[in-house]
Amino acid sequence: MRAFWNRAGWLGICLAVLAAGFAVQMACSALCAFPVSFRAGLEAAREGITDPALIQERVMELLSPMMGAIVLASHVAMLAVFFPWYYFGCGGRGNVRRARARGGRRVTPGCVPVILLVAEGMCFFCNAVLPIVNVAAPKLMESYLELMESSGIVETAAGNLAAVLVAPLGEELMFRGVTFCYAQRAVRGFKSPQAAFWAANAVQALCFGLFHGNLVQGTYAFVMGLFLGYLRKRYESLWASVAAHFLINATSLFLWERVAGLLPQTLPVYLILAAVSLAVALFGGILGGSPVRRENPLTGRAA
Repeated sequence: MRAFWNRAGWLGICLAVLAAGFAVQMACSALCAFPVSFRAGLEAAREGITDPALIQERVMELLSPMMGAIVLASHVAMLAVFFPWYYFGCGGRGNVRRARARGGRRVTPGCVPVILLVAEGMCFFCNAVLPIVNVAAPKLMESYLELMESSGIVETAAGNLAAVLVAPLGEELMFRGVTFCYAQRAVRGFKSPQAAFWAANAVQALCFGLFHGNLVQGTYAFVMGLFLGYLRKRYESLWASVAAHFLINATSLFLWERVAGLLPQTLPVYLILAAVSLAVALFGGILGGSPVRRENPLTGRAA
């Protein structure tokens, strides 16, 4: 019973990390939006506008060009919160040093093919799934597109900077860093190291999916989170998952539409592309090897 409550406590902390991420983004967005809302209120008062719907429409008109900058500011705020949390609260760099002392594997040029295969496979898989969802569940796709449009990510330079450079750092610190750290503590005592890893990996990937706020994006973010968690554990370094996350976002923003424009816009094509892309990502994982290494009972070092 004690072990159960201990696990439940660490899982609760994982959820607290997720709540903290939401709180940081909401607080930053509110701070950025307050001056604009105040200005819109003053203008409405001068013009004698009292209809709340019209005032809200005025606020959204003023905020729309700023959405990319607000998204960027939110991700910078996440960096400011989760970097010290990971570094001081979860051992940060010390975890990597201890892992390497036990024989952990370093991020070297030899890992580049693995990271490329996993990242590009995941990018094309996620993007190929979207047209399939559009056919199978058009209402879900509509809500997803509305969210992406309101986010400002793909419309401004600041939004692109946030998505490609800042988000991979902040989100990796939050999920593959802090959340994964607590998830690993929740699975202490598992007899199988492999089972312990995949259980902890599923927890952080689920939190990553929930953080994206809608079923479509949350589902493919969960799958992506599993692969990113694999890379983080396989190379005992956040830099591996950060690099893959950067490649996924950059390819999605700057290359996917060009590739998609060359393809026949039919459901079978996207089904094949999704299957092949997932196979590529899985092959990258197989090429990389097991994320959990067994220790030599005589030396205590990884075999």
